Amino acid sequence: MATLQHGVIERGQILAAGRSVDEIREDLRRGRLRPLHRGVYMVGHGALTERGRWMGAVLACGQGAALSHRSAARLHGLIAWNPGRAAVSVPVRRRARPPGVAVHRIQRIEPVVNDAIPCTPVARTIIDLAAISRRRTLEKVVEEAGIREILDIRAIHAVLETIARPRGVRLLRSVLDDFRPGTTLTKSGLEEAMLAHGRHAGLAPPVVNLDVALLDGTSVEVDFHWPEHRVIVETDGNRYHATHPTRRRDRAKDRALQLAGWVVLRVPEEDLAERPDLILADLQVALARRVDS
Repeated sequence: MATLQHGVIERGQILAAGRSVDEIREDLRRGRLRPLHRGVYMVGHGALTERGRWMGAVLACGQGAALSHRSAARLHGLIAWNPGRAAVSVPVRRRARPPGVAVHRIQRIEPVVNDAIPCTPVARTIIDLAAISRRRTLEKVVEEAGIREILDIRAIHAVLETIARPRGVRLLRSVLDDFRPGTTLTKSGLEEAMLAHGRHAGLAPPVVNLDVALLDGTSVEVDFHWPEHRVIVETDGNRYHATHPTRRRDRAKDRALQLAGWVVLRVPEEDLAERPDLILADLQVALARRVDS
């Protein structure tokens, strides 16, 4: 049972399996069980995976609890970074608050099971994130859900109707209204800065980190492109684009793109940091010229 639950087990489960209270004490004394939370134990080892920590937190919060918020987002694959302490939603009547667990009390929980861990469904997880996240974070989460084919906007609106006073609903509706697949996910802080500058300048949203076709039938990924204008922007960070072999590959890539009819603008990291207005002016000229052509 503990193996199926990522190495953890709850006291009631042990008793239901036929072991007595005295046997549990003996297992604890001999180290076969190691305390994790009150009434929740690691079985046979002291090393715990991230999912084991989540499972333990859910078990410690009792019946009806579900992994939620950023922890559920990571479990669903909507964020790649470690959110820190586990977040668990519990029915409002429960008073559980295990140390090291962020407990959220909500009126209605309909958990699903992901890799044996009870958690909030994707729609509810996105709603919960809207209450605690900035717009860019929420945009990336929605985009990732779309890529993974688990984004159900109708389900999100249906869940919203069951919540009396949902926080972040205005932000969420705005993000969903503006959502255009392929225009959000960046891979670096430099790309994020370029996207933010473009938005601030009122530029049309580009397609982000997707392939464009070359004349020889192959394709190549570019940082940003505007298909209707045949304009590409490549951001060059100092760390990855400073070496001679990398610069040589960049020049070859630019030639292939130009032969395929693209205008390619390269944006060095220091230029974007020190002279973003000049970068944006060049980009606006390129976009306008393509519109007029």
